[in-house]
Amino acid sequence: GALCLARFDPASPHGEGYLGEIFRSDIEIAFFDEALRPLPGASEGVVGFRSLRGDAPGTYLKSGADAAQKGFPGGYFFPGDVMRRVGNHLYLIGRIKNIINVGGNKIALEAVQVALEAALNVDALACLARTDAMGLEELLVVHTGPEPIAPLAAQAVLDQHFPGLHLGRILHREALPVTAGGKVDLNALRSELL
Repeated sequence: GALCLARFDPASPHGEGYLGEIFRSDIEIAFFDEALRPLPGASEGVVGFRSLRGDAPGTYLKSGADAAQKGFPGGYFFPGDVMRRVGNHLYLIGRIKNIINVGGNKIALEAVQVALEAALNVDALACLARTDAMGLEELLVVHTGPEPIAPLAAQAVLDQHFPGLHLGRILHREALPVTAGGKVDLNALRSELL
């Protein structure tokens, strides 16, 4: 449902990306980094929403479903937006692509990565979302390791943990680009592959 209410007043504009004033007291708004790690006390970052009534993600998931694996880590819903909170007002400042949309469900690519790394023999692995020719998002997996992973083996892991998520493509590389800090450079991979 709606979270913000915005009134248009040409005499006092709110600025670019203004979504409105938060009017829901039953929704917790928290901010995270791009790996979906909490940023306590932050007023900007990847936004997550969690119901304080305790009914979500249950309203979106079948009973017994693992919320973290279905895209609700910690019970938060991540729409893939980067937002800023100023007082009781929200501003949209960007989007991230570490979430894939599958039939209306948002799945954190980090959760997909963790499941694949645990089940498959890989040294390093990265997951990206890309848009196919029909305009639908699909999963692209890039990995290093002793040998290429069979697409059917990767799909079996996805079917177990993320029903409905289909592997678009899996690539084996000798090395993945890394940042100065030694992490996989997702921006470099996106520039190269998407």
